[in-house]
Parts: sequence; structure tokens; C-alpha cells
Amino acid sequence: MQRAQRETDPDDSSDRHFMRFITAIISLLCFSWGMSAIKHAGFARLAGSYFSLGSGSLGWANVAVSSSPSDPEAYYARAMALSSDGEYAASVKELERATLLRPRGYLLWLALGRAREQAGDEQGALAAFGEAVRLAPYYAVPRWQLGNLLLRMDRRDEAFEELRRAATSDPELLPAVIEFAWKSYGRDVTAIEQAVRPQTAAARAALGRFFAKYGYTTEAARLFHAAGGAAYWDQRKLLDELFAAGRFQEGYQVWAGTGRGESGDHQTGVARITDGGFEKPSDNDEPGFGWQLARELPRARVRFDADQPRAGAHSLCIEWSGASNQFVPVATQLVLVEPKTRYRLSFTARTEDLVTAGLPIVSVIDVSRDGKELARSSPLSQGTSGWLPYTVELTTSGETKAVRIQIRRDDCGSGSCPIFGRVWFDNFSLEKFL
Repeated sequence: MQRAQRETDPDDSSDRHFMRFITAIISLLCFSWGMSAIKHAGFARLAGSYFSLGSGSLGWANVAVSSSPSDPEAYYARAMALSSDGEYAASVKELERATLLRPRGYLLWLALGRAREQAGDEQGALAAFGEAVRLAPYYAVPRWQLGNLLLRMDRRDEAFEELRRAATSDPELLPAVIEFAWKSYGRDVTAIEQAVRPQTAAARAALGRFFAKYGYTTEAARLFHAAGGAAYWDQRKLLDELFAAGRFQEGYQVWAGTGRGESGDHQTGVARITDGGFEKPSDNDEPGFGWQLARELPRARVRFDADQPRAGAHSLCIEWSGASNQFVPVATQLVLVEPKTRYRLSFTARTEDLVTAGLPIVSVIDVSRDGKELARSSPLSQGTSGWLPYTVELTTSGETKAVRIQIRRDDCGSGSCPIFGRVWFDNFSLEKFL
């Protein structure tokens, strides 16, 4: 029973580990007898390694130094032992000896800088980190350490100069640089951008994401626009999040800030239909405030057509050739509006050989109120007609922030009643009226 207890005793295990270590030391000394330089260096490194694994002590570090007084690693090991005991001033002296022995070792200078700061010597730490930067100017860690110290010393301009360079060497540091700027400049977005100074598309997109996270959508939109294609998916994600949260005004700022809105007031976009004359190509993959055309709608072909538009160079043409789901919109557009306001939606349309029990209409729904229909146009003329004007009058509720204009079919009592013929739409506009 006593033997079993002794074998499982942690102290006994440590003793056996220690005896194996001593045996290894003795074997090394015997093997290296007569080879003084190799013996001293090997012993110092073995002792230092034993200490660095957490199994050693200051005593073993002292042995390493005594064995090889010209080995900087031995002094480094003793410095770490002293630092773990809270002897920061003594640790500094050991690291100063190590840097004298290896003056071009930037890692030793970094360790010296940290030790000096722990000892309360900020200026000495600054000098040590500066030397590490001089020795390794293109490495991220020296500049990162120097920048952090300067920031703690409230020397912000100098700090961010070094932090920016560190992030240039290692882009994974950029989010931390942005966070530091955010905390240092009290949410002053101009000062934050000046501190970060994004120079690449990826950096601009990263800062744009950060601003968008805290609601600075105008600044985010500008940075996304400057980032170009690098920020495409960031813009999509941000728009989806803003729309889901009912923040349509902020969404418009992000969308229009990338150059996709109409000329004029891009800050509000209220009652502004984008491309009401169908002159620009439509991109269904891009969420926002432009036209979204139905994809793969059975028996329906939707396109921008240059044949006899009402105005400009194109109109929207829809060609039906059979059964088609009347409840699926053929084309839609999101538009900002003001609450408790009367609007008049105007457009023109013409038809050719149109035959169906569910004629095309234009409907306006309130996206702020779960898709409640606010108004709809009269059905388009059956058969063939030239360009005719249509109007839809609507009044928004107190909660309405945006509406969705839909070109779709009227109810014909069946989800897929047939329709044949062609229809053209042009000249959409929206205005307030009393």
C-alpha cells in the first residue's frame, strides 16, 4: 500500500523528473569533457530551456550564467526568472547584459523594453523599443510594441504612426488599430479615419464595416465606395441588416453613397424613384433602391426594350405566353417616403394583343407594415393600345418609412391563370400632393 501511494505522489514524480534531468546533465558533461566551449554553451542552453518550461528556478538560471557568462540566452533566462519573482529592476540589468552580448538581437531589445516599462522606466523602454524597430524596421511586432507604449504615454500621433506601420506589415492587426483609435478619439470619426489612414481597398472596407457597426452609415458608404469591389459583400450585408431593422433612410445613404442613386439629394432620397425611365441596366444581385426584375418567371420574359419608348432610349417590356403566377411581381422598386403624407405615383403604359382574366397593375405596398397594400392602379387596357397615362394616389401611415412599387397582375381567381401579349412601362415618378 505504501509503495502504491509513493508511486502516485506528485512530489515523488517531481523528484524522479529532477533525477532524470540531473542524469542528463551529468551525461552531457561527461560526453563534452575537454570541449570547454561546447560544454559551457550546451549546459547554459539546457538549463535555460529547463527553466523556460516552467520547471526551473532562479537557481538554475544562475547556473546557466555561471556556466556560460558570454551566452545572452543565459542572461535572458535569469531575467525571466527575476521578472517572475517581481524583481523588475534586476531583470532589466540582466537583459541589458544580454543586449551587450547580442546587440543586433531585436527580440532581446523587445524584452528589455517590456522589462523597463515594468520597472517604471518609460523613457528607457521607449529607447529599447526604438532600437528593436531600427534593427527590424519591416517587422510588425517591434512597431506594435513601440506604438502601444506611445499610446499609453498619451503620445497619440506618434503612436498611430507606429501602429499603422505595424498593421501594414501584418494586416491582421488593423481591427485592433481601429479599436484603439475609436477609444482614443472618443468616436470622432474624422479623427479616427485620420489616425487609421486606410491606404488599401481592404483597409477602407474594414474601417467602413466598423463605422457601419456603430451607425455611421454616411461615412461607411463613402469608404465602401472608395474600396470598390473589395467592399461589395460588406455593402450587401450592411444593406440587408439595415432593411431588416427598418432603417431604410440609412440604407439609402449607404446605397446612394456608392454612386448608384439618382442625381440630386442623395442624403434623403425621399419620393425619388430610381431610373423611372428604365435607362440603366438592372442588377438583381444587388439589394437597394433600383429596379429588381423577376427571375425565371414561367411564361414571362422581362427586358429593357429600345422599341418605341415613351421617352428616353428604353422602356420596360414584359411578354407573356401562357400560365403565370399572378401573385409574383414582375418588377419591384423600394422607395423612401415620409409618414402621414399623400403621394401621387404616375407612369405610362401601352399594350399589344393582351389577353387575360388577370390584367397587369401597379401596386404600392407599405414595407414598414408587413406588406400592407396602400393603393393600386386600374388594370391596363386589354387588347392593343398606345401609350396611356396612369396615376395612383396613396396616403402613408404614421409608421411608414418606405414603400415598394410592384408591377404585377390583378387577381383572377387562380394562382396561375394564363396571359398572352406584351406590355410596356415607362416614366415612373412619385410626388407629394395636398
